[in-house]
Amino acid sequence: MNTPERLEQLAEDKAERTEVEGVFGMSKRIYNADNIRAKLPDTGESWTAACFFAKNVAKFMRAVAPATL
Repeated sequence: MNTPERLEQLAEDKAERTEVEGVFGMSKRIYNADNIRAKLPDTGESWTAACFFAKNVAKFMRAVAPATL
């Protein structure tokens, strides 16, 4: 049954998924993650993890670099 509380929770869940999918899509475009051609699922996951690790390091360095100059 769709109670007001249930509908509110569904809307919150959808908004959270949309935000996560948007960040993932943007990262795929910026770091060419959509070009990953791994033959094994584990290899593909490793490449994806490496792309997001690089993204996070770059974001961290942008935040830290102005403070060190």
